[in-house]
Amino acid sequence: SDLADAAAISEAEASIVEMLRFAVANGSEQLRKFFLQEKGFPIVLAYIFRKGRAAAAVGPQGVVPDQRARNVLNAMVKAEGDNFSAVFADFLEAGGVGVLSEGLDLLQQHQGFADFISKLLWIAWEPETQRAFLAEAHGREALGLLSAIFQCPSKGARVCAGLLLACAITNQLLAGREAQAAAGVDQLTNEMVAASPCWVDGKESAEDAELGNFVQGLGQSEERFARIISCAQAPWVLHGGNLPSEDDPLWSGASFALWCLLKMKAKPSRLAPIRPSLPAVAQSAPFRARWLAGEILLMLQLQVPPDLGSAADDQPIVEMTFQERAALERALLEQLQHGRQSLENELTQSSEVIHTQRSLAEERQQPDR
Repeated sequence: SDLADAAAISEAEASIVEMLRFAVANGSEQLRKFFLQEKGFPIVLAYIFRKGRAAAAVGPQGVVPDQRARNVLNAMVKAEGDNFSAVFADFLEAGGVGVLSEGLDLLQQHQGFADFISKLLWIAWEPETQRAFLAEAHGREALGLLSAIFQCPSKGARVCAGLLLACAITNQLLAGREAQAAAGVDQLTNEMVAASPCWVDGKESAEDAELGNFVQGLGQSEERFARIISCAQAPWVLHGGNLPSEDDPLWSGASFALWCLLKMKAKPSRLAPIRPSLPAVAQSAPFRARWLAGEILLMLQLQVPPDLGSAADDQPIVEMTFQERAALERALLEQLQHGRQSLENELTQSSEVIHTQRSLAEERQQPDR
């Protein structure tokens, strides 16, 4: 019967995909080169998209990329190691952006596909990959793919898109489009700060916990975590240690990176490259970066041991801690005053609306003359 034939074909495909995974994971470098030369990436991705559309045709729930096929790509990532970014850049230059764009309909409707495509890009997102992705030959298509991820139903994928753009801004690869990209990242930062705060009273919601785990995964390897740090410190590193003007596009990527570092609750040792600069950022950067830097200082201060300063060797750390606390107090006070002013403004607006509605009601109650 047709059902039996379909089941047999599906089983055969699954066996072939598993053999392919085994070959990529355990084979030689020459075998992996053959896989790439024979368009292994496009074939596996086309298979994933075809299976996804078939699943979506049955029902919209639970549509995710085929795990066996994903395992082939995971095996390639692991086998190539540090060379994967170069391999993926070659794929992008040879039409890979168009191949990924074939999954636009799936990523726009299904969280699993949005997470898959965004994370695949992020894993390989070294400068050479960014240049290959944003190359003029397919730049419009590449930006369309990023835009689709920005607007997809997955918060995690949107965070990933924010980091992808932040890195491109940091590496100055968006000539003529920095302001537009920065505005998009700023909007995403404001949305995430409001919708998924890093400090919560009581138990964290399931959605926030899931997002926190996703963001932690983005910085799990030191290589990828270093990208986030690079975005966070780009404004002063790329300006010779000085803080640039508030309208510099680098601040948008830095602010979003600071939010990510907060969300993943990064350990003090991993924040060492940016820690000395945080007090200055918390006092003199644009307001969103100031406040996020202040919150990171708060996170760091909560982890300072209570007996700090008992030994002479601790004196430089004590001095830094005092500087951090002073900057922290200023940033938190500013946030409190801003929150109070915003609340007062909302109360004033509400009072005006109530007054206007009451006046209209009284006019309607008056007899016609």
